[in-house]
Amino acid sequence: MIDKPRKIALNILYDIEQKNSYSNITLNKAINENKKDLSKIDIAFISEIVYGVTYWKLTLDEIIKKYSKIKLKKISPWILNILRMGAYQIIFLTKVPKSAAVNESVNLAKRYGHTASSNFVNAILRKIEKEDYEELFKIKDEKLKISKTTSTPIWIIEELLKTKNIKEVEKICTAFTNKPNITIRINNLKISNNKFKEELEKRNIKYQEFINQENSKNVNTKTANDKNSEITNSKMANVKITNSEIANKTTETKGNNNSLEINQIKKPDNTLDKFLELPNLSNIENIDLFKQGFFTIQDISAGFTVVLLSPKSEEIILDACAAPGGKTTFIAEMMENKGKIIALDIYKHRLKLIEENAKRLGINIIETKEQDVTKFNENFVEKFDKILLDVPCMGIGVIKRKPDIKWQRKASDLEEITKIQYNILENCKKYLKVGGDILYSTCSIFSCENEDIINKFLNNNKNFKIENKELPRMEFFKNFKTEEGYYKINPTDKNDGFFMCKLTKINN
Repeated sequence: MIDKPRKIALNILYDIEQKNSYSNITLNKAINENKKDLSKIDIAFISEIVYGVTYWKLTLDEIIKKYSKIKLKKISPWILNILRMGAYQIIFLTKVPKSAAVNESVNLAKRYGHTASSNFVNAILRKIEKEDYEELFKIKDEKLKISKTTSTPIWIIEELLKTKNIKEVEKICTAFTNKPNITIRINNLKISNNKFKEELEKRNIKYQEFINQENSKNVNTKTANDKNSEITNSKMANVKITNSEIANKTTETKGNNNSLEINQIKKPDNTLDKFLELPNLSNIENIDLFKQGFFTIQDISAGFTVVLLSPKSEEIILDACAAPGGKTTFIAEMMENKGKIIALDIYKHRLKLIEENAKRLGINIIETKEQDVTKFNENFVEKFDKILLDVPCMGIGVIKRKPDIKWQRKASDLEEITKIQYNILENCKKYLKVGGDILYSTCSIFSCENEDIINKFLNNNKNFKIENKELPRMEFFKNFKTEEGYYKINPTDKNDGFFMCKLTKINN
């Protein structure tokens, strides 16, 4: 009998690879279609396999090649993904017995292949051991070692090496291997920070506060016994991360076991207090607090872009690449739902996501418009006090959250995407009032999408300058700020990678 969660995971992986489907969309669709037949543990296991195999594909293929006499490109996509699933369980999941990983993979091979296929799968997986992964760290070529131990394509490593040293690149690629945390933003239009935390505690939901003033890894952890949110089952285990580059943390326990403080420093500005991490919480969108609009799911790095934009009540603001609306709604919250926001996107169905989010959060100052932001709109000329340009990008800073980016993006995409980014900036500059600000941001960490775009723009537009003022009570940002005034956030175990630069229009 075939294990249903593994069968569902296999079909998802096939669609991701063969149909270029997005992992998160394909996964959610499959889970929703089979929800009545799946337990919470099953759903968690499917997610673990799908994201794990998608992320570690390069590394898994390297290990499979070691034992296969058949070239990978000649192996059926179904059988190759079965091998990857089995290898992932053997190498990275400590609570799945090897015998179970092998036997269930053989059962899948019988269904999706033939007798020879199942024998082939059995022979390969019985040879694979956890030590096969450890051996990859003995590779002498530094680029190859990073690539194979972190499952990062060589072209990404080479692009990063254009502006960073090998140790910095290793640290970034290791950060990609961390499981993404769930970070939320409290909606102060509906609830105060303290009241929201009380509501979490009533529901026994764990949370961590970002209380950092001096570095990005400090958090304050409030622990509650959340039997509903924490998954404990022999099928599930954490991915093993082995790299010395993960930053050291100094841990000090005070009082009782319910309070854990890591490098605690003074409380920061209340803008950062809006962000909490919710460890081990599944099905977050089904929580009553979410449905009531008390919070939004948003990485703290993404939230920084809005803080840097510094929206004020009664301003008129353009969010030019707005969907799905996480930043748009944060702008509205910081404006206290007073003023006006024009939110643009090229696709109508994505604008609907913004409208749904705004309604849930109790926001009514957002007006959505279907528009290609690279095309000039004369009705927008010098209309806006501030403009957020969170432009389309390669997305390298969010690989741990969207691992399929590694396989769907190519180095050759950079030329086209940077043209689009620059054209958006050039076009939207016309919509800004004198004295107004543009916040240019990407969730990528390649210089050609970031600093190079800004430098080219400033060379061609002498009436703009980088806004380089210190933000009051926002010490957190000093860690990421460069001498030029850019904010460059590398991905870590706590946040995604982002780039931001605030530009002020001096005159016409």
